[in-house]
Amino acid sequence: MNFPFVYAFFFVILSNLTYYVQSARFIRNAQTLACLDFTLPTSPSSCTPVTLNPCPIDRFSNFSDSLKWNLLPLNISSPLNNSIIMIESNNNQLCLSTSSNNVEACPCDNDPAQKWILSDDKILSANSKECLGLVGDVVNVGTCQTNGGPTSWKYYHVAPNAVNLYLSPRFAGNPQQLFVNDYNSQFLPTEIFSSPFSLEIPPGFEFIINSGNNNVQTFDSDVSQMSPISSLTSIISVKLKPGIVIYEYPAYFSASEFMEVGSQISSNSIIGSVLIPENLRGVIWSNSNFTGDNLGLFESIANFTGTSVATKQDVAASLDISATNCKNECGSGGFCLDDGNCKCKNGFTGVRCDQCSPGFFGPTCQQCQCTTVLNKNKCDETMTGTGGCSCNDGFTGENCDTCAPGFFKIGNECKEINCGNGTYNAQGNCICNGGFDLINNTCIECKSGYFQSGTECKPCTPGCLNCSVDKCNTCQQGLQVDGNGKCSLQSDQTIQNPNQFITCTVQNCETCSGEICLQCSPPSFLLEGSCVPPAANTGKCSSSTNQSFIADNSQNICQPCPSTCLDCIIPNFNTSSTIDNLQCTQCIPGYFLNGGECVKDCPTGKFANFTDNSCQACEPSCSNCKGPQNNECISCSNKDFFNSNGVCSSASCLPGFTAINNICTKCHADCSECSGPGINQCTKCPPNRPILTKDGQCVEVCQKGFYADESNQCQKCNDDCSSCVGPRNDQCLGCNDQSKILLGGTCSGSCPVGSELIKIEKLCQKLNGEDIVPPGEVVKDQKQSNTTIKLQWWHILIIAVGSLLLVILVALLIRCVAVKRRKMKTKEFGEQIDENTVAQNLKNMLRNARGMPSQPEMSHSSMKTQEVDDASLPSYDHKEGELYWKRKQQRHQKHMSITTDDYNKWKQNLRSKDWEGFDIVTEENLPSSSNNAGYSGYNQGEKNMYETPKVNENAYRNNRGSLRSNRSIRSKRTFDVPIRRDSWSESWI
Repeated sequence: MNFPFVYAFFFVILSNLTYYVQSARFIRNAQTLACLDFTLPTSPSSCTPVTLNPCPIDRFSNFSDSLKWNLLPLNISSPLNNSIIMIESNNNQLCLSTSSNNVEACPCDNDPAQKWILSDDKILSANSKECLGLVGDVVNVGTCQTNGGPTSWKYYHVAPNAVNLYLSPRFAGNPQQLFVNDYNSQFLPTEIFSSPFSLEIPPGFEFIINSGNNNVQTFDSDVSQMSPISSLTSIISVKLKPGIVIYEYPAYFSASEFMEVGSQISSNSIIGSVLIPENLRGVIWSNSNFTGDNLGLFESIANFTGTSVATKQDVAASLDISATNCKNECGSGGFCLDDGNCKCKNGFTGVRCDQCSPGFFGPTCQQCQCTTVLNKNKCDETMTGTGGCSCNDGFTGENCDTCAPGFFKIGNECKEINCGNGTYNAQGNCICNGGFDLINNTCIECKSGYFQSGTECKPCTPGCLNCSVDKCNTCQQGLQVDGNGKCSLQSDQTIQNPNQFITCTVQNCETCSGEICLQCSPPSFLLEGSCVPPAANTGKCSSSTNQSFIADNSQNICQPCPSTCLDCIIPNFNTSSTIDNLQCTQCIPGYFLNGGECVKDCPTGKFANFTDNSCQACEPSCSNCKGPQNNECISCSNKDFFNSNGVCSSASCLPGFTAINNICTKCHADCSECSGPGINQCTKCPPNRPILTKDGQCVEVCQKGFYADESNQCQKCNDDCSSCVGPRNDQCLGCNDQSKILLGGTCSGSCPVGSELIKIEKLCQKLNGEDIVPPGEVVKDQKQSNTTIKLQWWHILIIAVGSLLLVILVALLIRCVAVKRRKMKTKEFGEQIDENTVAQNLKNMLRNARGMPSQPEMSHSSMKTQEVDDASLPSYDHKEGELYWKRKQQRHQKHMSITTDDYNKWKQNLRSKDWEGFDIVTEENLPSSSNNAGYSGYNQGEKNMYETPKVNENAYRNNRGSLRSNRSIRSKRTFDVPIRRDSWSESWI
């Protein structure tokens, strides 16, 4: 857009734009929809009442300057909102003032009564803090009200589709309108580089000063006093911010609202026109119920209500704004930024914003509400989650008021206790399983007298302090390691009966060394130096440490229960029972009892019961489950059944679910039907995202240049349309031909003479500075309309001169062709002439000039003898003679002749010019009888017959190459008839 002719165009606009550009703002009451107005004062120093009058609805209509107001902050650097301002008339002569409870327009004097504060939709008196409002039809100040009403106001720019530049501060004088473009000092008023000025910047516009060296200033709201621009080399840009500007009325007029990229509004406002930068789109949802009749806006539309979409989309129930150049189509949880990436809304995450963030659940990723429930803050999150609350980690019970297994209550919290191979007591202290040593309140190492075997601690042989597997390394005092790796009595001790010499203190011990028992007397079993009897039927060895041991018949010792068991038994224990028959009866925290075995996870067909830490069987319809109820199935026992929300049945999956391994899996929130849970596995789309792409993703609208048909398939727009709502050429939202203007949905308009189309606004701008061309002046194309276009006088003159020149050119062309042909024929004739014959004929002509001319005759020579026509000749007259000879030519194409008497009568009116072109043949050059050989076939008595002479006897050809000769005619007197060629007998007759 930085081409010289564009700059020149805008320079013309700026230099001439004085009266036609509107300025300032309207102030509209929300209840009456009328605008603040005032009557003209009787004198410059008097106040005048403030009233309400209808707001303008057409930018091309004439409306009073008294409807326009300037909103001026007292601090020029402060924004309008929540700042003290003055509300002045358009000429800055009168200010809105409070007087008692009434409001008037008085001469501006900076009185406190003339100071106001804008606060959203309220205008408060800075003096009384009361709101500007209405009592009946009277404008006053009073108590502020909420939810609209008489104290709610909307203030909007009079010319909201461009930046208005004032050459003086405080919006004084007439503005110059700057449309979206780049400008340099050559095309801007010189005053702004030397003096302060002011700017009106409507919503959605930016005024950017780029002075180079990264010195860039951006302004996006009104500036009542701007410092002069320091550098003449600065580039001034007027741009649309990333988003859409929506106007209530066509041609970008009345109240406007800017929505940035990523915003979504809900309203029932009628859209009159929209301004949209390139590479952005807006998606209008037709109503809150989502009919699927979404409309995509990809370009500015100057008259939205006139684009044949009245039945489709007048009202915006909801509007989304996003860019169109994303690498991936964003899901409903995000929007496209102009950098090509999706930005997720609150609660969403993922590249396409297709997942819920932690703590959010459901299709719209709403926040979980479990945080207010004591110890029950764990949410069923994700997009398929219900948002239901469950106990926090470590808590259990219906009210989540007890600690779960593996957790210990400290204060109000359940702290996880990881004892390893053991459990804990009420005080939170770990109690180790048999064979494990308590170190730092954990049970992970074997104590003295045990060795590590996998995850278990196995006892060493009797009397051994430290061992590796079955081999003892160190024995207790008084014992030594023998050749078998076991502990035995020292070699110097000869004991016939060990108890005879050594006092044994261990009960039921058969062999001992002092207090060390090496072998117990049956049926006792050695347990860490003691001999204990096993429990009947269980084989449990009783222990004073509350640890669990089991009798091992193979070694006659008590083995600790497996490391994951808190207790164990050998069912129906007897002397033949083996340790392999061991069964756990209780598991450590984190393990579940399953058929005598402690497991981390319950096997298929069972679920983990946290109440007693056991695995319990599922309900028969479930092959796997998460609880005992028939609605807690994970998979079905019948392979032909479907699992829907935990219930197994023969019924197919509900809409919105798909069967994956016979489990009804919920579709992604953007799909109504699907082949899987992903965002790009849709097979059918919901009404709010009705378009199914080739990638299997549901999106809001078709891309630019396409529309959705009745089956929500994207079809190409008519060739006339750049975007559209249907297939016809009267359903366009924009035009492919950038020189055309949209009229009623048809690209049939053109800018009138003296104006040019502004690309971004799609409106005609008058070159003489008279602002935007009203729609009624746009020219409709004749090929698409029967409207007659009145031609002006100079149009007619141009057409007439052009037609005359065309006729002249055609005539000259024909003349050139004729001359060329004549030259060619003359050349051919010259090539056929015999020089001797020409010379002889010339002599004959000279003789004929002295004697009586022969009878005139006009004839084509012929190889056959022709009869002479003796019809009487008319009295000589050039015109009658011409007609006569023509008749003769029609009746006798080959030959004509006349009698001597007729010839004499005809000759009486002879004029010399009539003999031009005749070859005169006299009687003297007639051939003699001896020379009549050339006239074979001549007989006396035959009437006027002749034969064609031989070529070499006084013969010549006319200008068309016809052979001609002198002929003798028998009559009373023989004459040679002169042969004539003139304008009417150019071809020889």
